[in-house]
Amino acid sequence: MVDTQKKKCVVVLSGGPDSTVVAYWAKNKGYDVNCISFKYGQIAEKETNQAKLIAKTLDAPIKVINLSSLREIFMGVTSLCDSSIALTSEFSTPIVVPFRNAIFLSIAVSYAVESEQRKSFTAHTGPTQKTILIAGRNSTSPWSRRVG
Repeated sequence: MVDTQKKKCVVVLSGGPDSTVVAYWAKNKGYDVNCISFKYGQIAEKETNQAKLIAKTLDAPIKVINLSSLREIFMGVTSLCDSSIALTSEFSTPIVVPFRNAIFLSIAVSYAVESEQRKSFTAHTGPTQKTILIAGRNSTSPWSRRVG
């Protein structure tokens, strides 16, 4: 019997280049891509607006989750949520939002499990400027592995 059901995945889509590449990679691999993005109390709306545009070009649905109450935690910590902290032009401590990607990924995995999607993907560039792809195997089991 041939499995005609298309593979499904959730992609954490920030609107930046790393997650955009992952979303297109998943689509090119034959996945039915479902995007998830987050309002985490960031000052700029550009991230979620860009994520919506990218999802539209992929013809993929997108959920934008409102976590703006996290701003209370990130005030005084990061310039992305606190305008009194200077925004740097290079990757440095003031633009880091502590544990943000892990928060997003845990919600994405929960969404993937709930919606019976089998994979979750996210990507980000760290301080070494090396892009890391986190690929979920089966979202209902211990799943995380680093690719790249």
